[in-house]
Amino acid sequence: MDQHNRENLNALFINEGMTQQNRLIKLNKIAIQQMIILQEAENRKNILTEKD
Repeated sequence: MDQHNRENLNALFINEGMTQQNRLIKLNKIAIQQMIILQEAENRKNILTEKD
């Protein structure tokens, strides 16, 4: 997640009345999910490359 997206999400969470602690937890969970998705995509790419 890039800086701009984090700032937008943080602003949204602030407007929803979320505490700083809960915002940090939620942003971290989102970042971890995105890293997992990117890693899985890279793994699939590597598998396809190995087959060629």
